Parts: sequence; C-alpha cells; structure tokens
Amino acid sequence: MYCKKCGKEIKGKEKFCPYCGEKIKNNEEEERKVDEQKLDEQRIEKGQSNEENNQSVKQSHKVKTRKQFTVGKIIGIAAMLVIIGIGIYSQVKDEAPVDPSKKQEEKENTAQDKKTDTKAKADKKTDNIDVEQYFDKSGKELEKIGFKKDDSGKYENEDGSIVIEMKDDAVSSISMNSECKSEFHGIKIGDEREKIEKAFGDTYPLIGTDEGGDIYGNIDKKIEIEIKTAQNKIRTIMINLDFDLSGYEDPDAIFTDYPGIGGTYYDSDTGERLVIAEVGYEYAYTYYLADGSIADTATECSGNFDDENNIESIWSDDPTKHGIEKREDGGFEISSGVGQPWGNFRKISGTDVITTNFEGTYKNGDDSIVIYKQAMDFDNDNIPGGSDIAEMYVSYNGGSIINGILYTQGGDGTVAIIDETTGEPRGIITFEDGKIVVTGSMFDGTFKLTK
Repeated sequence: MYCKKCGKEIKGKEKFCPYCGEKIKNNEEEERKVDEQKLDEQRIEKGQSNEENNQSVKQSHKVKTRKQFTVGKIIGIAAMLVIIGIGIYSQVKDEAPVDPSKKQEEKENTAQDKKTDTKAKADKKTDNIDVEQYFDKSGKELEKIGFKKDDSGKYENEDGSIVIEMKDDAVSSISMNSECKSEFHGIKIGDEREKIEKAFGDTYPLIGTDEGGDIYGNIDKKIEIEIKTAQNKIRTIMINLDFDLSGYEDPDAIFTDYPGIGGTYYDSDTGERLVIAEVGYEYAYTYYLADGSIADTATECSGNFDDENNIESIWSDDPTKHGIEKREDGGFEISSGVGQPWGNFRKISGTDVITTNFEGTYKNGDDSIVIYKQAMDFDNDNIPGGSDIAEMYVSYNGGSIINGILYTQGGDGTVAIIDETTGEPRGIITFEDGKIVVTGSMFDGTFKLTK
C-alpha cells in the first residue's frame, strides 16, 4: 500500500504514514477501490483491445475477401488466356509452313485419288464392251468414252489394254493385250481356244495362220483378226480394218495355200516349229522347241498315204524318233507312238511368186547364204518335189557354218536346206523376187540378194 500524501510504500497495517504522518483510512476499502480501479482500467484496455481485434478481424476479412476475389479473378483470366492461347496455337499450326516434300506428297495423293476415280470411270466405259463398237468411232468420239491420244497418234484406254490406231480419223486397227477385259464378238482374253470358232461362226471364219498366230477374217468387209494363244488360251487379239485379204479368197487355199508337204510349220499355241523336207522319195524333219533348241530330228523317214495319195503320216524306222501325223484341218501334229499326239503345226512357208534363177549371195546383217551350182530352172507349173536343185552354204551367228544341198518342196517356191553331212533339215527357203525368206532354222529372217 502507498501513502496518498507522500506516495511512499507503507508495509503492514499502520493507520498513519510513518514518513509523513498522514492518516491511513479504510485501507481495505482503499485497496478494494484501487483493485476495482485497476480492474476497470483493465476492462477498458480489454474493451479497446476487443474493439481493435474486431476491427482487425473485419479488416482481415476484407483483405481475405479481396484476396479471394483477386485469386478468382486471376484464375478466370488465366483460364481465358489458356483458351485464347489454344485457339491461337491451332491457328498458327494450321497456317504454319509445311515441309515441301509433305506438300508434294499430299498433292500426289490427291492427284492419284483423282486418277483412280478417273480410271474407275474409264473402266466402266470400256470394260465388258465389245470392241466392235469402236469400229466406226472418230478420234473425238473415242476421247469422249475415256481413250487418250498419245504422242504417236494412237488412242489408249486408261490401263493401256486396248490400243487403237487411226488412219484419216477412222479406226484402222485395234489391239487387245493380255490385260484386256473387254470382248470381241463373243470371245475374251483368257478364253479357251476352242471357243473362237464357235463364237466367230461364219462371220469371221479361220482363213490361215502364220508365226503371228491364227488368222480369222471377213473377206467382204476387209476385216482381219489375228489371235495368239498360249497353253490353249487366248493371249492377244489384233483386229485390222480395211485390210487386203485377196490372198485368202480361194476357200480351198486354207492351210493349203502352199502346195507340197515340205515346208516350215508353226504351232501358234506353243511357239514350236516343225520343218518337213522331201528328200528324193523319203522325208526328213527337225522339231524345234519355242526357245529355238532342237527337240528331235530324223532322216530317211517313210511317208504313209491314203487312197487318194495324200500323205497321212511320216515315220522313222528308229523307234526312238517321233512320228508326224496329218490333222483333219490340214496341219500336222507330233506323236511319240504312245498316248495322244500333240501340237497344231500349220504351214507358214511358201509363195505364189517364183524366182526361176536364184543363184547368188544373200545377206541379212552379218549372216549370209551363198547359193551356187543351180542344176535347173523351174517354173510354177512344173516343180518336182524332193529334187536336189543347188548347193549352198550358210554362215551365221558369228561363224557357224552349214554346208548343204537345196531340195525342192513342190510348187510353192520353197526349197529345204539339207545338211550335207547329217542329211537333217536345217531350214526352209522361200524364194521371192530379189530376196529369200528363211524359216524353221537358227538364222530365220529375210536375206536380200547382193549385187
């Protein structure tokens, strides 16, 4: 307790201040008042503190609310910026420069798609259409149905399986290759060979054959059809319009255009060749495979004839050799003596133009044929078969030599080259004016007379 007058501390419970003598009254009450005063002061301070705290809380709430609002706003803005950024990136990506090679690839793919569409449309126009419908077309009409004109003036369909040549804006020929899906007068590439004559009937009868294939035609309409076959199936078809078929006008000339048995025979189905030669009163033959190699050869063969003295077959006394048998259509087939014979060999040598004097040297590139010691002249009216008429030698293939004798083969302007040593046929020569045509040999071709 403190003295109110002097302010000094008074210990104990004195009634008077020991320092200044001031009376100390109601100490307990004073203490109570003092305590109450202190308590009031504390309350006041506490009240201010609460008010400050409340104010601080309010202020903090405002700050927090403002912070929350600011954060939400920032998040919203950020989200908006992200969306805008994605849009800008997509636009920039779309407009970004593309690798030229990729651009070219896309362009080529687009062009290829267009080409495929065009091809499909063109195929619809040309597939399963009889090419006879093209006979009277002009160039512009062909282009309207999908054909394109190349640099050589030929018209091709989209896949090149049909090629049409024009002359004075009119179709002169139509070629159908192995990929062609269209048909011609009831036949298609890949059909069996036997179907041809059934489909063609009298409209396009069989009129001949050569090394190019079987020849069908319509003489009155001047239409020639040449068909190549392989393994008894149609491989290619060539149609020639406004074609001179005067050489086939005689129906008896079919497959017997060239009289006499001796000559070169060709199987258009296999590409094999057969050379038959009359040598005196006997026969000889050489059988070539498609690759040009010799499969068999025989000499001193006998001929078997029917009642009208037409030859039916040729056989050797050697049982290991093949036999040659005549077919009903005029060609020949080969037999081993066991099983069925095979082949359809038709004559491709011969001419109606006979040269009576044929001695001389004939050249075809580096190959040469020299004919000398011609024994006699002959004409088309009286030509014996199987008579030796001259001597000759052949130089071919860079130095190979054949010394031979020429034997007449009937009235078709042909002679057989018979090897002087072995007696085997080595080819057939057809004489024409100023040249000779060699078939059935290892040096086939046209040899021109040198001066």
